[in-house]
Amino acid sequence: MAFAVAGRIAQTPEDALALARSNLETMRRTTRGHASVWLDEWERLLDGPIEDLLDTMTSRSPRSRDLRQNAPFAGVLTDEERESVLAAWWRHEVGRGAP
Repeated sequence: MAFAVAGRIAQTPEDALALARSNLETMRRTTRGHASVWLDEWERLLDGPIEDLLDTMTSRSPRSRDLRQNAPFAGVLTDEERESVLAAWWRHEVGRGAP
């Protein structure tokens, strides 16, 4: 899913970043504890070079995977796009012999 979101950010960065910033504000109002550290990191990434954001969105590093657990990108993809990504992932996993 993160790759699909990264693709949308690359296609329409202004729209995707504006939505992510709005989501981030909402998340800050309801988030407590350690998750606020991740939100601070997202804010830094949203305000920085887009290359850093895209690197984080597509990295397999443990830090990036943890960060994406609190990602502010809800709504960047349509429901249909999300379903398409999930269906493609499922087909790939089944083709590899995964349960």
